[in-house]
Amino acid sequence: MSMQHGLNLFFEQRGSRKWKQIVSPPWAKGTSGKELLEKALRVLPQEVLDEKPAEGSWKLDN
Repeated sequence: MSMQHGLNLFFEQRGSRKWKQIVSPPWAKGTSGKELLEKALRVLPQEVLDEKPAEGSWKLDN
């Protein structure tokens, strides 16, 4: 499992250091990606999760 691209997903946001610690290896043996992400998302404040992405930070090509 690789979370390399998600490490800085919440860069400079409250809870981002804890997020990075959780999604960075080593992980407990037998931990699924789903469990890992659920645990990491629980440490982030709700206002961080509700915030709109910065302009130009995400671009989806259809």
